[in-house]
Amino acid sequence: MTSTPAGSITTAEHVHWVLDLAESAGARLWIDGGWAVDALLGKQTRVHGDLDFVIEERHLAPCLAVITAAGFTRVGESGATPWNFLLQHPCRAVLDLHVVTFADDGRAFLGPRERDSAYPAGSLAGSGVIADREVDCVAAP
Repeated sequence: MTSTPAGSITTAEHVHWVLDLAESAGARLWIDGGWAVDALLGKQTRVHGDLDFVIEERHLAPCLAVITAAGFTRVGESGATPWNFLLQHPCRAVLDLHVVTFADDGRAFLGPRERDSAYPAGSLAGSGVIADREVDCVAAP
């Protein structure tokens, strides 16, 4: 389990920036967590400490290359795993990465499949809006 560092602030502008970075690396992101709730509502409802997002494992390396080149570094929290970890920027923005692989039935497995921790089929079919930008996100249950 990851823990966002105290004092972190991740704004809508940061979300757009990270989406642009991911896009430049050919990676698709699905917004998760608090920003996903706000995206589904179509408006920001609170201050966010971090940006949770889902990314396919096959796109992780190229996406990390552009994100780290932009100044994000690993936080090194004790609960980090290869499939769930934090990156922080000096501007106080924090990214909480959820790395998945897709099964044939549409489930998105977070970590090794034997852990049996997966986003249900269809749950990554949500769409919403963050500061006038359409985004892919985790669907409402």
